[in-house]
Amino acid sequence: MNETKTILQAVDDAHLRPFAAQLAEWLIADLNQSAEPVPDFTESRAKALLRATKAVDAPTLDDFMRHIEGATAVRLALHDLLTETGLANNEQLPITNYQLPTPSPQPPVPWLALSIAAYAWKSGYPLHQLDPASPPEAYSPAGQVVKRAAHWMRQQIQRSATERDKLARKLAYQEDVPPSLDNLQPDQPIVPVPPHFRPPIPVNYPEVVRVKPDETAAETATRSPRLTITTDDLAPERPSPRRMPPIRVTPQRSRPAPSPANFNQAVRRKFGRNRERMVTTK
Repeated sequence: MNETKTILQAVDDAHLRPFAAQLAEWLIADLNQSAEPVPDFTESRAKALLRATKAVDAPTLDDFMRHIEGATAVRLALHDLLTETGLANNEQLPITNYQLPTPSPQPPVPWLALSIAAYAWKSGYPLHQLDPASPPEAYSPAGQVVKRAAHWMRQQIQRSATERDKLARKLAYQEDVPPSLDNLQPDQPIVPVPPHFRPPIPVNYPEVVRVKPDETAAETATRSPRLTITTDDLAPERPSPRRMPPIRVTPQRSRPAPSPANFNQAVRRKFGRNRERMVTTK
């Protein structure tokens, strides 16, 4: 992602299509080589290969060709192609010089041939073995190359507007080009390398105090009297309980239990003697 972002930010909108056309020419020349004469891998041959393998249908191809006309669509399409195939990490990648005059008219870009060639480069598959007259199986190495190219086309037309705007701002052309290594000037002095070293400690430290042998300490520390604590100084943690004399019960202090006869007498005294005599019942 960082390599692709750096490449696309260095190319303005006017040089995007020349960059894509130059990339397609470089890939086809590298992958369509054989000891025997082989047919050219053209845009019509790539379209026939996509239709023969049924990777995409005609409406999808028409929508893609209309969508790829805008500069933002070209920038996003190149971003996906360079990132997914790993072409952004190739040191031999041809990059159009944005300082050159804008080419007029704009060169046509073989987008279908470019997409198949890019994924063939990732898989290391030669282009001359992709024959529309003998379409490859869907899960064969050649079929996977065509299938990934078709997925890349659908990805361009199915991307939402919000995602398109967000990614376009990240990949927008940066007018301030970073300086080359030859033009860089060191802002700080270069650190010496072996066998030359800086002294590990400066010669003079202003915060260091040096004491001469004839100087003595200005003041000496004094000690206070020793602190002692006695038992009287310690207060009891809780008051000690007060003990009362033991309680003794004698026969004279004990009262006999009331009998039924005494109970009757007490009732008679309560209600009077002149009333009817009360008898005990069981």
